[in-house]
Amino acid sequence: MPNEHVIQVRLRFDSSVGPVPLQPGAHNRVVVVVPRLVEYSSASGFANASAFPGPGVLADLKGIQEAVDGTRAQAVLFGHTDASGSDAANKALSDLRAEAIRAAFLSDAAAMKKVAHDNEWGVAEAQVMLRALGYVPGAIDGEVGPMTRAAVEDFVFEHGRGEHPRSQAPTQGPELDAGTIDALLGAYVAEYGMQMPADTLLGPQTVGCGAFNPSSSDPTSCRKVTLSVLEDAREHPDAGEFPCKTGDPSACLVDRVQAPRCRFYRTFVVAQAQTSSLDFFDFRWTRTPTGKVHLSALCNASDCDGVDFRVGIAKRGMTLPPASSSAGSPEPEVTILAEISGYVRHGVCYALWNPGEFDPFDAFRWATFGADVDDEDVEEVEAFPVPTFRIGLGAEWAYATPPGRPLHRIIVERDQGDLVALLADGSFVRVKSGDPRLDEDYDPNRYAVAMFPSGRILKWGGA
Repeated sequence: MPNEHVIQVRLRFDSSVGPVPLQPGAHNRVVVVVPRLVEYSSASGFANASAFPGPGVLADLKGIQEAVDGTRAQAVLFGHTDASGSDAANKALSDLRAEAIRAAFLSDAAAMKKVAHDNEWGVAEAQVMLRALGYVPGAIDGEVGPMTRAAVEDFVFEHGRGEHPRSQAPTQGPELDAGTIDALLGAYVAEYGMQMPADTLLGPQTVGCGAFNPSSSDPTSCRKVTLSVLEDAREHPDAGEFPCKTGDPSACLVDRVQAPRCRFYRTFVVAQAQTSSLDFFDFRWTRTPTGKVHLSALCNASDCDGVDFRVGIAKRGMTLPPASSSAGSPEPEVTILAEISGYVRHGVCYALWNPGEFDPFDAFRWATFGADVDDEDVEEVEAFPVPTFRIGLGAEWAYATPPGRPLHRIIVERDQGDLVALLADGSFVRVKSGDPRLDEDYDPNRYAVAMFPSGRILKWGGA
C-alpha cells in the first residue's frame, strides 16, 4: 500500500482552492481548511442614509475585544444598507459605515473626521456626541437652542479642566463651530473607541456590501456593520484574494439567489450570524429652562417615534443596575405619574415631561413617603420610594435610575453626630462623622442628599 501523503489547502474566499501539489506514487489525501469564525458581532442602529455611529452602535461592538485580544484572530468589517438607493449609492454608504466603525475600532479620530466630512454630519450628530459624553443638549433636533449651548459650554469648561485629554482643544464659547466639533469628535472617539492595533483587521479591513446582503425584510435592521473574527491568522487569505473594492458594486460576487446574494458573504459570514439585544443605558433627568424635565437614555435602537415613556414612583426603591427586559429581571412596583411619547435619534432615546407640582430633583420629597431612621443600631434600612421612568419599545423595556445629585464633599460639624446618606437608588446608609467611606471608593453620583437622623439638611451636592 503506498504511503499516505497529506496535503492541506486553504479554501479561498471565492470558494475555490489553489493548485494542489500531489505526490506521485503516494496515497494523496487533500484536507481543505476553511477559515473558522470564532465571533460575529453586529452593530445596528444607523439612521437612514447616515454613517454616523451612535453610542449604541459602538456599544454593540465593545465585547469583540475579548474575542481578539491575545489571540491570532483577525477581523473584517462589513457595512450594509437597506435597498432604498441605487447600487452605487448603497455601496458608497456601506463603505462609509464600515470605515466609521474601523475608525472607532482603531480609535482613529482623523479617520472618523473624514467620514464626518464625507457624510456631511451636522448639529444633530454633534448633539448626540455631547449627550454620549454626558452633556445633555435636549432634543436631538439639529437646532442650537439653550440646552445645546449650555451643553457645549459644559463640554468646553470640562475640557479646560483636563476631562478629555486625548482630544484637541475646543473653541472657547458656546457655539458649535468647526473647532468645537473637531474636539467633540476626538473626545467621542477616545471615549467609545476600542484602541485595537491595525493588524487586527484583515485584508482590506473594511468592506461595503451595499444592499446585497440584507439580514431581514425590515429596512432598519439592514442599516448596520457586521464584524467577523477569523480564528487563526495563518489560515487567512491575502488582501488580494478579497473580491471587494471600495466604491465599485460591480466587483461584488453577487448572483440571483435569495439574499444574501454575495457568494463570499453567504459562505463565510451568514451561517455564524447572531442577533443583538435591545439595550438602554446612561439614564439622565435634566431640568429644562422652562421647568420641564428632559428624560433620556442611550440605546442601540434604530430611529423611531412613539417610544413609550412612563414616569412614576418605585414604591420599594430601585435596584442598581435598574430592571430591564434584556436582563430578565421582573418589573418593579411603580405608581404611574405620567405617560408620554418619546423619540430615538442616532441612539439617543428622549422625551419631555411636565412634572407639575412634583419635583423629582427634591430628594426630601422622596423622604416624605416615610421611613424610620431612628434606630441607631441599623446601618442600612429599607429603601425610600424613588422616582423612575420606564422606556418601552416593542416588547423591550428598561427602568431608569432616579435623579441623583452628586456630593463632591460632605461637611460635618463635630457636634452633629452620625450622618444618614440617602443614595440615588432610594436606600440610605448611616455612617459615623469622619468615616472614610465619605471620601474614598464611592461613586458620587449615587448620593442624592446627606442628612442627619433628625431629617435636617446637611449639604446638597456641589463642588
